[in-house]
Amino acid sequence: MKNFIILIVVVASIVGGYFWLSTLRLNFAWEKGETEKSFRGDLVRPINATGPIGPLSRHEIKSQASGEVDDILYRPGDMVAKGDLLIRLNKDDEQRSVDRAEADVTRTAAALESAKIKARRLESVGLRQAQLRIDQIQAQLKFAKFNRDKVVRLLKSDASSLDEMERVDSSYRELVARKSLAEADLEDARIAVSISAQDVILGEAAHNVAQTAMGDAEKRLAETEIVCPIDGMVVELNTQLGEVIQGGKTTLTGGTVLVVVADNSKIYVRAEVDEADIGTICKLVDDWAKPGHERRVEGHAPLDEGTPVKVRVESFPDEEFTGVIELIHPE
Repeated sequence: MKNFIILIVVVASIVGGYFWLSTLRLNFAWEKGETEKSFRGDLVRPINATGPIGPLSRHEIKSQASGEVDDILYRPGDMVAKGDLLIRLNKDDEQRSVDRAEADVTRTAAALESAKIKARRLESVGLRQAQLRIDQIQAQLKFAKFNRDKVVRLLKSDASSLDEMERVDSSYRELVARKSLAEADLEDARIAVSISAQDVILGEAAHNVAQTAMGDAEKRLAETEIVCPIDGMVVELNTQLGEVIQGGKTTLTGGTVLVVVADNSKIYVRAEVDEADIGTICKLVDDWAKPGHERRVEGHAPLDEGTPVKVRVESFPDEEFTGVIELIHPE
């Protein structure tokens, strides 16, 4: 009796399970899929490229001055403005150079003034004295010639005047010789004036060189305070406190690069685009950015001049940047 009851329960369970399974419907959400309303729009085709990303420009800042680094006011990553003091050098060496240059300027100025005074003296006094001596001898020579001619006339009528003839003739020849010497002195005075004029020119050149050297020394003294030439960011610092640097005037390399400041007002991507994508890029850019176009854009194109494009970079996958294709390189 007991076994009969168990058999009935099993049969009932099987029959009940069959009817339950026949009415059961499995519901798998992943089999349904998703639907979305279609719309008309642009098809975005990304172009992948590799290349460096950098600032608009990098300025390597050197110093024409030499000296020990006394102070460094900024470090890499700091933003700076045009005219900000970046590095201060010790001024002692450059100040001594300025003092020596000023002494040279004073010395050459005095030498130049002395040469000018000598030139004026030779021109106004030396030449005049030489000419006056010639004029004086010329007058004496004229009188001696008159006496000589008179004695010659007397000699024809009276032989006793022969001694007088010798005397006046000797005096006449002496004056002729003195005149020749005076004319030589005049020519020598003229040569001395020309030499003094050249001395003035040399003095002016030496004075100009001294003034230029003093200007360079003053400039190097001013450059012991190294200031920023642009607005930007300090990206490199190649010196440290206490280091002695050599200025650009004393080294063949033009001096050591102390600071590098980047102008990050614009960021440039120089991308190597696959040749299969160049055709697509040419359709995106304006004519002035294509090779072979006649119009040239001076400097860098502003963002509002070109057709904007969207840019994504691996370093910032969740951000999207907007830019302009400024130039397609011919090669």
